[in-house]
Amino acid sequence: MQHFTLEEWADFARDIVERGKGTAMKGHLEAGCASCTAAVSLWQRVHTMARRELDYGPPDSAVRNSKATFALHIASQGRRNSALRAKLLLDNFLQPQLAGVRSSEITARQLLYGAGDYHIDIRIEPQEDSDKVALVGQVLNAADVENYIDQAPVILFQAGRVREESLTNCLGEFRLECELASGLQLRIRLRHGTELRVPLVELTLDEDENKLQPSESIEIKHILPGRKKRTRTKG
Repeated sequence: MQHFTLEEWADFARDIVERGKGTAMKGHLEAGCASCTAAVSLWQRVHTMARRELDYGPPDSAVRNSKATFALHIASQGRRNSALRAKLLLDNFLQPQLAGVRSSEITARQLLYGAGDYHIDIRIEPQEDSDKVALVGQVLNAADVENYIDQAPVILFQAGRVREESLTNCLGEFRLECELASGLQLRIRLRHGTELRVPLVELTLDEDENKLQPSESIEIKHILPGRKKRTRTKG
C-alpha cells in the first residue's frame, strides 16, 4: 500500500491538492490506513485552529495601549525631534476678583499654555478621598483648528521618570491621574516629530490662613483647593 507524506496530508487538510491526487488520497483513507488517517486528522485540527485565529480581534483599548507603548519608546529616525517649551498664558488663580467680592472658593485650577501654534488647555481637579488629582486637558493647533491632535502620546514626567501615560482622543483631549509632586512636566509627542513640553505650575499652602496661594514657580507642590484631609475613625 502506497502511503503519502505529511506535507501531502497537510495540503489535503487545507483542500489545496490537485483533484486527481485528492481522489487517490481520499480512497487511501477509505481503505483503512490507520497511520495516514491519524496524520490527516492532526492536520485538520491544526487547520481548524489556524482559521479560528483569523477571527480573533484584540480589544480596541489593547491596540491603543500597544501603539502608545511603541510610540513612547521607539527610537527616532531621520531628523531629530524638536522640543517646544510651553509658556503659561492664563491661570485662573491669578485672575483678579470681581469688584465687591471678598473671597471665593475655587475647586479646580484652569491653565492655558502656548507653544508655537499649539495651545494646551489643562484643568487640575482634586479627587475626593484620594491623594491624587486629575489632569484633564486638550491640545489644539491654533493655526489649523480643524486638524485635531489625535492619538498623540501624553506622558507625565517627574524627576526624569515616567509617572503616567495616556493618548489624546479624536478631539485632542486627554486625562491623567497623579499624586502631587514637585517638578511635574507634561510631554506631548506629535506625529511630525515635535514634542510639546509643559511645566506645570505650583501651588503652595499658606499655613497661617490655611489658604492656597499661587507661587511664581512652574511646578506643582503640596495641595489643591477643595481637597480635604482624611481622618481615621476609631472602630
